[in-house]
Amino acid sequence: MDKHAPPRSRLGEILLRNGSITEAQLADALAEQERWKQPIGQILLARKIVTDETMRQALGAQLNVPYIDLNRVVIDPGLAGLVDREFAERHLLMPVARIGPTLTVAMDDPTATSVTEELARMTGLAINAVTSSGEAIRSAFQRAYGDPDLEPAVAARRPRVRLSLDWTGDLTFRNGTGQPQIELHSSTPGMTSPPQALAYAVMACMAMDVVYVLRKGRHDLRSLTVSFDGERAQEHPRRFVSMRIHFDVAGAVEDRVVARAIELSKSRYCSVWNTLRTDLPLETSFAITGRSS
Repeated sequence: MDKHAPPRSRLGEILLRNGSITEAQLADALAEQERWKQPIGQILLARKIVTDETMRQALGAQLNVPYIDLNRVVIDPGLAGLVDREFAERHLLMPVARIGPTLTVAMDDPTATSVTEELARMTGLAINAVTSSGEAIRSAFQRAYGDPDLEPAVAARRPRVRLSLDWTGDLTFRNGTGQPQIELHSSTPGMTSPPQALAYAVMACMAMDVVYVLRKGRHDLRSLTVSFDGERAQEHPRRFVSMRIHFDVAGAVEDRVVARAIELSKSRYCSVWNTLRTDLPLETSFAITGRSS
């Protein structure tokens, strides 16, 4: 073995042994991990090499690591005081329960023994590692930790959005003067409804992120079309219960590059999506045309 080669992730080895990934896929993901400093699981998910369910099942079956649905767990906010925010955010973990000298922690990669050992030293507690989806851990993290305290001068520099709407009769509203024109109506054909405006906002936000990432990487992006398919509840408040966004990409761009750009938008950059309810499923997909055979 090359002593200079990066150490293999235990999670990667598990997925390799059960046939979920190949040697080449693991090697490629490890190389990208060196560049981006992300957990191996996040890289494999972003590339759509494995599903989150596949990854969690591999952990549970082979390591006897419990899986919990953090969206159904009420977490004591006081637990956030046991683990440093920056450490928890960096390693994508969330303390979920404490019983005596044992702290149960949901981790994106519970096989990361170096992280659990460091956490035990930091807290002085025995660590019981469980796993959950990365999205659920991030949601629980935000519920428990909230926004970090900011100095008043820093808080004052936070970007703000100030808009206004004028009622123009019936259920029609038009935005105030001096703003880009937009007119909203509840159900008039040919006019944009608030739910449609929300859908457009999510589409545009993610599309801008994808274009930015691909162009920054100097990839051959020629055109991009985004489509939306959302399902709303029948009963009031008739909120969206699912969203699906599809990206049609034209250009000589690799699948993994587009998948990573979409995942970065969904998990990190798109402010509109990350403002919505955390229990709202968002499915993304893409197709690429215009590549040479």
